[in-house]
Amino acid sequence: MALPTFIAIITLFLVPAGASAGTKFGFALGTNILASAIVYTAIAVPFGSMLFYATRSTEERSKMGITRAVFGYVIGMVLSIGYIPITNALGGDQRAWVMFATGFAVLAVIGLLAAFFANPERNPDPPSTRNNAIPFLESIGLLFGNRYWVIMLLVMLLANIIYALSSGSGIYYVKWVLGDEDLMALLGAVGLIPVVVGFAAVGPLVKRLGPAKTVRVALLVGIAGSLVRVVFPYELWALLGFGALVTLSTIPIMAVGGVLVNNTVTYGEWKFGKRQVGMANAASSFGAKVGTGIGSASIGWILALGHYDGAAAAQPDSAVTAILLISIGVPLAILIGMYALMRFYDLDDRYGQIVQELQERAESSQSPS
Repeated sequence: MALPTFIAIITLFLVPAGASAGTKFGFALGTNILASAIVYTAIAVPFGSMLFYATRSTEERSKMGITRAVFGYVIGMVLSIGYIPITNALGGDQRAWVMFATGFAVLAVIGLLAAFFANPERNPDPPSTRNNAIPFLESIGLLFGNRYWVIMLLVMLLANIIYALSSGSGIYYVKWVLGDEDLMALLGAVGLIPVVVGFAAVGPLVKRLGPAKTVRVALLVGIAGSLVRVVFPYELWALLGFGALVTLSTIPIMAVGGVLVNNTVTYGEWKFGKRQVGMANAASSFGAKVGTGIGSASIGWILALGHYDGAAAAQPDSAVTAILLISIGVPLAILIGMYALMRFYDLDDRYGQIVQELQERAESSQSPS
């Protein structure tokens, strides 16, 4: 997908300048679908599956997942900070944006090719299953028969709802609840602290507790922080101090969510005798995208129920309540739901024995009769 990635990134910025508004909208919609729904998905699913094929070790998979999350977050932050100054320095016009996109597309191609050539599959499919494709409906049935995969499907869906709510609700909260939209800059700066702490802590915690228990501990921290904010919803100190705990609580699932999903593939192979790496990652990725869509849309739905009017000089109490819901209430409920689900994910305790039994099966099938 390296070449399609290069093309998709550049075409995002090739909107025909002299076209009608409708044509521009159609071009923007089509190129965004191409880049995000098609090309990105075609990269993300096999890229996520490489966690499984690189190693059977949960610790090694966790290190890979953490590294991936850290660099993804850092690069995203660098881009979000730098793209305006860079494009302005290049002239600020469409040509400048195309130049910027081309440079980024080249880096993306280099990164994808480096990832490909540097990562051989050390945990390949058994010879007996390589050409034995599972029918689609049977594959779906096997996934939903894998209780750990179902848990992770729901957890990742809920996690992406929180991510969408967090990224979209802040401006409403500081403007209409705290009364100062300029606080967004302070909020963004302070918000980096739990991210840095979270990524620094998640590795040692995973090594000591395992990925699932690390996620559960973090969710409890987020629940505690949210409860304080429920009691003090109009206080800036509660937002900065205890809102940071909510951000901190989402870092482990961001870092090791893919690890927990791929470990369910090993469980499914042990239980059903069939390995579903691509399908498990694809379906989980689809669930995450659904969560992002629900989270983004729910901001508008809840605000509409509260009779929010963005053009008004002041908001009714119902709109302020709606803002408190999307900023505090709904995320708290989701964190509780995620914790409840993760209580049933006890695969970490069984994983070593499952891997050993799979290895014994493989050795037994290869030994002469």
